[in-house]
Amino acid sequence: MVPFELEWLTWIFGDIKKISCMKDKISNLKVDIDDVYQLIFQFKSGLIGHLFVDVISRSPTRIIRIVGEKGTIYWDWMEDIVRLFDSNKGKWFEFEEKKGFKENGYVAKENMYIDEIKNFINAINGKEKYIYSLEEDLKILKLLEAAEKSADKEVHVNIK
Repeated sequence: MVPFELEWLTWIFGDIKKISCMKDKISNLKVDIDDVYQLIFQFKSGLIGHLFVDVISRSPTRIIRIVGEKGTIYWDWMEDIVRLFDSNKGKWFEFEEKKGFKENGYVAKENMYIDEIKNFINAINGKEKYIYSLEEDLKILKLLEAAEKSADKEVHVNIK
């Protein structure tokens, strides 16, 4: 799940120059994966970000909060809403997202996946360029690898 989030975050905010991670398997799920990731990173622009991903939560959540000097943007994928706080006006503005196609019993909208498959088919037929390359995917996997290496360098704190 982490690479999917890093993919769009770097698409919007640019390359990451520093990254660190804390991860672990904290559930009793019968899978051999770390099921919780906390990442802190800094983009080359100077922007600092935090990403929390878990695969154990029973209630799906996907939000982003972008905080800046002039305001805050809050997006909640599950609620189909974007809120903008304008600090000059001192109030929130709300924008509803278009409803997307959902399979029965599934929580996520399928539109982005449908668009991705359409792009793939059009690209292999020479009608358009791929929207995402293997080189970009490799870059994201190297970011994940760097994050996971940082998690292996645990620093234990013993404060008395």
